Amino acid sequence: MDNKLKIRRVSRLLRWASDAYLILKPLLAIAIWLNFDTMAGSIEASAQLQMEFVGPINLLLGFLVNCIPMGLMLYGVWHLRQLFGLYTTGIVFTVATARHLHTFATILLITVITSPLIDILQSFVLSMNHPEGERMLSVNLSSADLGNLFLAGVMFAIAWIMREGHRLAAENEAFV
Repeated sequence: MDNKLKIRRVSRLLRWASDAYLILKPLLAIAIWLNFDTMAGSIEASAQLQMEFVGPINLLLGFLVNCIPMGLMLYGVWHLRQLFGLYTTGIVFTVATARHLHTFATILLITVITSPLIDILQSFVLSMNHPEGERMLSVNLSSADLGNLFLAGVMFAIAWIMREGHRLAAENEAFV
């Protein structure tokens, strides 16, 4: 099996995975927020959240806050889906493929940078009905955030290399 065929097969699989993510991620988020009370035990323990003060408005606001990073990642994964779609047709080193990869890297970077702000907002809306002195603002920084920053940097570099490769190929073609 030649490499082009392998690239097309893997890209087709990754495009399907992107489709699954685009469908399942919002459905899972909705299911989690609709069943928030059944997960309250683990959430209370980890976030010191007192569920008796969390009402429907808090849950709605929490869901809406959660939609910000989810929407960003859905947009980013949509660009990956487009990228893999181009790969399945044999279009690899073009401005369009580099643009899709660059856009995903940008979205990933924005998501990582805004993550602490989203955490603060999320903890605020979920604890705003707590008694005075028991409301909270929490921030979560993890090694996954550092990994995602690194991954975004790698993707920026690859997109840049792809653009440069396309430019060089076009330049070489003009000489012939």
